[in-house]
Amino acid sequence: MHTSFVYDPFFFFHGGFQEEYITWGLLAHPDPSEISETLKATHQQQIKFEAMSITVESLPSNANVDPVSISIVELPTANISDVEAEQNPESAISSKSNKLGVNGTLGASATSDDLYQYLVYKSSSLTPRVWSGRKTNFYYPGDEGMYSCINRFLESINWVQLISWKNDTAATQTYQYSYTTGLTITEGREVNEGFNLGLSFFGMSIGYNHSTRTFKSTETTTSQTTTIDVNVPPHSLLVFYQRRYDFRDEITFICDAWGREWNIGPWGGYSPLVKKIAKVQIMAEEYFTSAVYLPSGPGSIVTDTVPPAPITDITRKRENVTKKSKAVLDRMGL
Repeated sequence: MHTSFVYDPFFFFHGGFQEEYITWGLLAHPDPSEISETLKATHQQQIKFEAMSITVESLPSNANVDPVSISIVELPTANISDVEAEQNPESAISSKSNKLGVNGTLGASATSDDLYQYLVYKSSSLTPRVWSGRKTNFYYPGDEGMYSCINRFLESINWVQLISWKNDTAATQTYQYSYTTGLTITEGREVNEGFNLGLSFFGMSIGYNHSTRTFKSTETTTSQTTTIDVNVPPHSLLVFYQRRYDFRDEITFICDAWGREWNIGPWGGYSPLVKKIAKVQIMAEEYFTSAVYLPSGPGSIVTDTVPPAPITDITRKRENVTKKSKAVLDRMGL
């Protein structure tokens, strides 16, 4: 038995279809008119294909069929394999790769934010400050303290290609694949001399494209490896992507001493304030598979921006802050 479609590329979400992307065509059936009438009704509903194997063929020019009809059967799954796993496949972007292919599927942890057309998404805002706040470097009640004022910017949201498979056989192949979540500091890890940078991301919520994303402990302070089953349909390509969030922190500092707070300025002056830059990448829980390689983009997102981290209204030269504050800055490489 065989399953065939005529289609425009469309999204395949958790086994369901978004109908606005679908054009059906019946290739062969003993009685096409009978199936056509049956499926005209079901086409109005969300049609689910749980654990269904699907192949794609083009419609013959002489076919005389109803454009909303479809024939569906399940294909067997074989344990033997001629599937080639490609860790670094050549770039082979389809001319229609701005949409997911027929078996593009979201992972169980994926969000429904529609960011599945490009490898990279950037904010439409020039200053995509998505989080701000203060972290304590040290504090001695009644004596002195020091704080880091953090302005956190979302630099990009990315789909990282981890692996791809090419199935040249006539049967669906099933594989197990493991992916890992976690946080990596790519620049400015010395900031940990003042506060725990990774911990500052735990529980943080950011807003973009009318949705909210909150980061878990397994994405920030620890890591987690998850193993899933991946089905590769016959005669097809399947590409596995995991989402990565890239952030940039701009951090200035406050010395709390002599009865008030002071911004910490540079040596011999008051401006610009001493600043530390830190960059972080979070490999998140979201993943999805696609039948095409995604183009690089970038696509655009709308971020919910927040006010800057509060600073004070007066500044001290760096040489005039407390010894403890200067020592922390030294350890941060400033």
